[in-house]
Amino acid sequence: MATLNPIVKRGLVVRNAYMWADPVVYKGETRPARKVIDENAKACFSVQARVRDEQSFNTDGCVIYLIDKATKTVTPVPLMRLGGVATDDATGDVVALLINPVVSGDPQWYMLWDRVGVKITKSNYKVNRRLTAVYATVNRLMSEQYGKPDLMSAMSYAQRYKEHLEVAHLMEKSLAKLAFKATSVNSRQQQAVQQRMAGPGVGGTANIGAGQDIQAINKAGAGIDFSAGTPLAAMVSAALDIPLSVLLTDGSAGGRQGAETALEDPTFKALELRRQLHIDMLNEIAMALGIKVSIEYGSINNDQTHRRIQSLTLAYQNGALHQIEMRSGVLQLLKIAGSLPLEDLPELPSEDEGKEDSTSTKSDDTEDGRATGVGPLSDGTNDNRSKGTDA
Repeated sequence: MATLNPIVKRGLVVRNAYMWADPVVYKGETRPARKVIDENAKACFSVQARVRDEQSFNTDGCVIYLIDKATKTVTPVPLMRLGGVATDDATGDVVALLINPVVSGDPQWYMLWDRVGVKITKSNYKVNRRLTAVYATVNRLMSEQYGKPDLMSAMSYAQRYKEHLEVAHLMEKSLAKLAFKATSVNSRQQQAVQQRMAGPGVGGTANIGAGQDIQAINKAGAGIDFSAGTPLAAMVSAALDIPLSVLLTDGSAGGRQGAETALEDPTFKALELRRQLHIDMLNEIAMALGIKVSIEYGSINNDQTHRRIQSLTLAYQNGALHQIEMRSGVLQLLKIAGSLPLEDLPELPSEDEGKEDSTSTKSDDTEDGRATGVGPLSDGTNDNRSKGTDA
């Protein structure tokens, strides 16, 4: 369903695109920590890993990692290897996972990284004390041990929407096969018309006798309304927290909510919440490894590139950004092929360097060397206004 159904696939791709388009930056506080991050990048600390884990939340409802603190390695575990969970008798919280081996052998218990002191007594399987586990779930209620996939609430409506389109297409195809109706006064004439009209070809001539008539079928009002299934698609949209117009790539599907405005604020909030769950899980992995990691990421936004550059410009003009920060932000947005890294670019002059007397160098509409956005145009077309004449 996640890959075969087009609208489900698009919904999941859009979610991941907005969540991880700007990569998460992992900074180890020490050199050994940075080495651990680099060595486990593919398994955990990369965009590829974030997309994979989000898909696991979508289809499985959980993400599992095994942590080897001694060798500082992280191993993702697919749901199919999960054989069960052990819970705390007092709180009902999950404290250990029963993981089946990759090839053969008996499954083993792996304690959650922060529950290593808990004993498992009601099982004949061995407890692996060398590795610990990180277990993250979505859509799990307090009394439950397993998460529920995001697609659970979308699958039935996605299937019904697919069936609606297939039936509508079948009806339209069947209707297209009937172009004319022939009227006959008896069965003999009817058979003769059938023989004459049955031959292949386009633009032929019908030779009919007295009392017979051939008319084009009036199909006014008989068209198939494919959009009647839109409410079904809207349920998929709600389940995936993606606007209907984005899900169906149709700006008219959600009223004025079209391709330009794309996601709405509630969608941003839902994606921010999900991304924070990833960050919490990554922090748990870092603690299970025994390292300290600083995780940095930008806010999810839908601004077009030129609007984001305008925002950076306004922030710089109002003193909220330094010119180095401004340049860094613009380079990151434009992603110019072959552009030098920020550290290899020549240093910008200080904002106070080279300034002459403010009365001779600053115009009336500048402050601290930054244009306020109001003043003469670059081509001097405001000269006439200052002279009191019309352009």
